[in-house]
Amino acid sequence: MKKTLLYVIPILLCCFLLNACKKTFHDQQYFPLPVDTTLVAEKIVQSVVGFVTDQNGSAVSNAKVYAGTKTTTTDASGRFQIDNVSLSKAAGFIKITNTGYFDGYRTFVGIPGQQTFVRVQLVPKKNVGDISAVSGGAVTTTDGAQITLPANAVVNAATNAAYSGTIHVAAHLYNQNNISQFTSMMPGDQRGIDSDAKMRMLKSYGMLAVELTGDAGELLQIATGKEATITTPIPSALLADAPASIPLWSFDVANGLWKQESITNKSGNTYTGNVTHFSFWDGASGVPVVNLKAKIVNNTQQSIGNIYVCIRRADDPNIGASSFTNNEGYVSGAVLANTALVMEVYTVCGGINLVYSQNINATTSDIDLGTITANLGDIVKITARVVDCNGAAVTDGWVLLRIANVTWHMPVVNGDVDFSTTACTNMNSSYVAVNWGGSQQSVIQNITLVPGNNNLGTIQACGVSATGFLDYSIDNGPTIHLTQEREIQKMIATFDGVSTNIITIDRDGNPQPNMAFEFGGGSTIGSSHQASLFASRGFPSGRANTNNPPYSPLVVTITEFGDWGGFVAGSFSGHVQDETDHTDHLVQCNFRVRRQ
Repeated sequence: MKKTLLYVIPILLCCFLLNACKKTFHDQQYFPLPVDTTLVAEKIVQSVVGFVTDQNGSAVSNAKVYAGTKTTTTDASGRFQIDNVSLSKAAGFIKITNTGYFDGYRTFVGIPGQQTFVRVQLVPKKNVGDISAVSGGAVTTTDGAQITLPANAVVNAATNAAYSGTIHVAAHLYNQNNISQFTSMMPGDQRGIDSDAKMRMLKSYGMLAVELTGDAGELLQIATGKEATITTPIPSALLADAPASIPLWSFDVANGLWKQESITNKSGNTYTGNVTHFSFWDGASGVPVVNLKAKIVNNTQQSIGNIYVCIRRADDPNIGASSFTNNEGYVSGAVLANTALVMEVYTVCGGINLVYSQNINATTSDIDLGTITANLGDIVKITARVVDCNGAAVTDGWVLLRIANVTWHMPVVNGDVDFSTTACTNMNSSYVAVNWGGSQQSVIQNITLVPGNNNLGTIQACGVSATGFLDYSIDNGPTIHLTQEREIQKMIATFDGVSTNIITIDRDGNPQPNMAFEFGGGSTIGSSHQASLFASRGFPSGRANTNNPPYSPLVVTITEFGDWGGFVAGSFSGHVQDETDHTDHLVQCNFRVRRQ
């Protein structure tokens, strides 16, 4: 993915262009983004659910999550849920606290009475150096950011009393060379309010978190009338177009948005500016935005839900954002102002097919494209009732629906499913209901869908475990544990009738070694399977041979082999040889991964 995507608006349409078709249903929600900052004060009752992970993508349990006046803690999988809370219509946000980490924030545009899914990756709070409060000084992070404090410039944040001991500086420079990690870790959602009270999307050239503590662990702050200096390196991909000076924004923890405060100036490949307090700072240009909305219908004027819509810059197809229409066919959000754009509508029947395209010349006014008639098929509407093993309505679940080799994740809301999309030529489908609250799912059912209404009846999500995992280690090192989380699949198993591929997916900027392996032997249970490929970023080359002499073939023992929507489970342990330096490595793995 191009690093220029760092400044693409991620809220318009919930996912980045190049990743759009890989998102789950929770990323297909309809998020209108008000540009008018007066709507920040307007409140709506909404719900928020999500996951909290650490810098390695592992679940963070017992973290405190705050939303409005409500508080909860994350469970063992890092999941949290807060229902029916009053939050800003334009900028609802949550705050996450956990010992050893900077506070995490995620800002979003919610829908009245509905649930918003968010994911937050916490930033470790690591000491990067110490400064004498009396004489002042500077510390530098390993990646080139610098914090400079003048003499006698800090106070106890709680009492405002002058502090004269050692200042312990914790800092983190956000990695903008990894777009997934950057957007998962950064506070807010890249929206800010400029000095003219206008909403802006921020194109970041350097984001820094800083916290000062004293010898007793007390929180310190810059004294009134004093200023500190921060210097941040400019990401290499952005250096060529970096302006001579840009606004310096602080994150406003009271409203979940960035706030323009001062200016930072370019010198070589860095920006340097003065700040009057410490939390989160971002040297960024503010990009004007306008609202865009449209409704997508087919040739018979039926509203078509869950259709892929992409809006990109006309001069660069790799800069854009995308989403799926909601069940009523609407899509809405913020787009770049004063920019030539292209709106494209796609179907996913038998592949990704462009069915509509329109040029848009965005100015400074909101854009209402009205009703767009695209060359889409008939509407297919699916309804169902999902209950648990005791017959009670499922409140935390999915129905996975496969149409024409495309898998849809249909959310279960208070036991009900209401989903629509366009009909394909081949409507032979299958589905499985998952109850995450009870870690159970139904058996897979087959159905031939028809245009119009399709009622699946009552589905009992019961009888099959819905728990997926993958644990592996290299050379008896630490076991890397991946869980098949409900919102973002980290593992996928595929089967072509002969060979099975299991791949772990880096969707959160996870720096831990990802791995993949392939084995033959069909779908039989037992030890008649041999791995023909083993790959991991834990090896110098990233790949290892599994059967070169003197190594015996790596045997995979399969204990479960379900159909699509079911699970493939098994284990292996043996030696492999790195393809580059030919070193020997012991690999061990236990897994239970859903077939997709």
